[in-house]
Order: sequence, then C-alpha cells, then structure tokens
Amino acid sequence: MLYKKLNYFSEKNKISSCFILMIIVAIVIIINSTVYSAENKQNFQQYWPSKEYAKIKFVTSISNAQQLTPKQKEGLWAKFIGFIFGEEDKQVKFQRPFGLSSFNEQLYVADPAAQAVYKIDFTKDRMEKFLYESKDSFFAGGKKYFKTPIDVVANDKKVFVSDSTQQEVLVFSQDGELIKRLGAQKLKRPTGLGISRRGNRLYVADTVMNKVYVYNTNNYKLIKSFGQRGGKPGELNFPIDIFVKGKRVYISDSMNFRVQIFNLDGDFISEFGHLGNGTGDFARPKGLAVDSDGHIYVVDALFGAVQIFNPKGQLLLVLGQEGNDLGQFWLPTGIYIDGKDKIYVADSYNHRVQTFKYLGE
Repeated sequence: MLYKKLNYFSEKNKISSCFILMIIVAIVIIINSTVYSAENKQNFQQYWPSKEYAKIKFVTSISNAQQLTPKQKEGLWAKFIGFIFGEEDKQVKFQRPFGLSSFNEQLYVADPAAQAVYKIDFTKDRMEKFLYESKDSFFAGGKKYFKTPIDVVANDKKVFVSDSTQQEVLVFSQDGELIKRLGAQKLKRPTGLGISRRGNRLYVADTVMNKVYVYNTNNYKLIKSFGQRGGKPGELNFPIDIFVKGKRVYISDSMNFRVQIFNLDGDFISEFGHLGNGTGDFARPKGLAVDSDGHIYVVDALFGAVQIFNPKGQLLLVLGQEGNDLGQFWLPTGIYIDGKDKIYVADSYNHRVQTFKYLGE
C-alpha cells in the first residue's frame, strides 16, 4: 500500500515537472520570438541604394488584416495559452497575391490561390476579402466569382478583374456588385490589365493570343486589338502585364524578355531588355509600373527583385533581393505605383504586399 502511494506521488511529481518544463520552454520561445521579431524589424535594408543617397524607402509590409487593425495587445499569459492550446485562424490574409492596383487610397489585390480579390482601405485601416462570392441566397454560401483571378484595376466607379481560367474580365461596382463579363468567345487567357482613366480605355493582355484587347470602360465595347506572336518590334510573345501612364502603354513581353512601349492606339514606340542572368537582364519578367519621373519598374520573379530603368531602358537601381526578410522578395509578381509614388509589390510566396516610396530625384 505504501509503495502504491509513493508510486502515485512519484507519477504526480513527474506530471507536474513536465508541465512546469512546458511552461518554461513556452515562455522562453515566446520571449525569444518577440525579441527576434523586434530585432528583425530593425535589421533590414530600408533605403535604396543607401540612406545617404536614398531614392526608394521601405514603408510597410501587409500580410493580414490584423496588421492594420490589431487586437488589444496580448500579455505573456495570453500568448502562452495560444502557444499551448493553439488559436483558431480566422484572419483575413493573403495566400498568393498576384496582380494589384490602387485608386483613391484603396488597394486591390488579386489572389488566385484564394480565388478572391482583397481590398485594403488605408483611410479606415481595414482589409477585407472584397470580391469572392455572390450574395445570391439561391447558392449555399454564395457562388464563387473566380477560378484564377490574375490582375485587377479600378477607376472611380468600377473594378475590373481578369480571370485566366474563366477566359474573361469581370466588371464590378465599387460596392462589389457584378455588372458585366467581358471577353466571351474572344479572350483565351487574359492576364495583365491596364486602364486609361482619361480615355475610358481598358487594356487586356491575352497571354495565349499574344494580343492586347482594348475595351471602352463605359459601354464595354471592343475598340480594337493589337499585337501578334513574334519577336519583332510591336510583336508579342506571352505578354503578361500592362501599365498605362499618360499617353503610353507599357507591356511586359515576358517570353521576349523585354519591355515594349506603345501609344494609346497600340502603335509601337520603343523597346528594351533581353534574356540573361546579370543585373539589368530579364529572366522571368512579370509586373511593371512607372513612377512620376518616368522610371520603369520591372519585377523579375526569378531574380527576386525589382529592376528600375530610365525611359531609355538604362538600368538605374535594383530594389530588393531574394529572401524572406522585409525588403526582400520570394517569387514576386505584380507591382503598382500610384499618383503619390507609393510602390506596391505583390511578394507572392512570402504571402504579403510590400510598400515602398519613391522619394524623387
């Protein structure tokens, strides 16, 4: 009997010791992770090419809604409970952000892995899954709008989203109501979108057809198309992204490893770029954008960087490098520059959008 009691207390002490050890380990991990997080936020490149000669400045990185509207700061005990028992993940967060654009302090991000378009309202510090499924009560939970949303652009009234699998561009109101579907029996793989707000024109890159289709954003009629497969000036080989700035249309001509520049009517103006693995070359060009001084930013997914060129195609600066830290990229895709020279980069495999600021000449 005495042996059983001693054995009972021995087992009880073992359990207590294990539990205490778990608490100690959990606290150490939480403290270390907090310290690492604080250090990690400081030890990264924040200016390019350097702070003294800064042209580009890091602003922020957004992965989920909680970063914009954080909960009440958790104490050590709350963190411990979450660590031991786990915490249900109900966050609105990016999976594989791809194409993106902004309008009036609203950032729209197409995420093909989530089959959704997210909207970040910087005036309210709010992130939501904006376009995902219909509100039609006939469907249980609503019917999904997208299969593979690739890119998104917006004006003051509408939001346009390309879906490469559904072979169409979907048009929504600013309230998220589906208005129109474009490209039936015309588009084969719509990807990059560009918008000329003054000219009421939507430019759609069709990667398979090697063409750019131009639609009227008011009546949705097809105005024209330009391009054909080839490597000569004005010809295209898997065009993947479009950016419209002023009277110019910039196209990421991915399998020709170059950028081509056209006027608003699709007439060829100039080109630059070639295949290579050196600085200033292109290996896997994706999104592109243009700042207020006419500098052309080209995302290269294979390099994990954004290369910046002058209007003549001469390399000026490289933003970022491959990696997981702030200011680094892992298979980046889309890029957008707004009227205030804020630079948004879809850092796809790091599940985030990073924001930078062009500081001017």
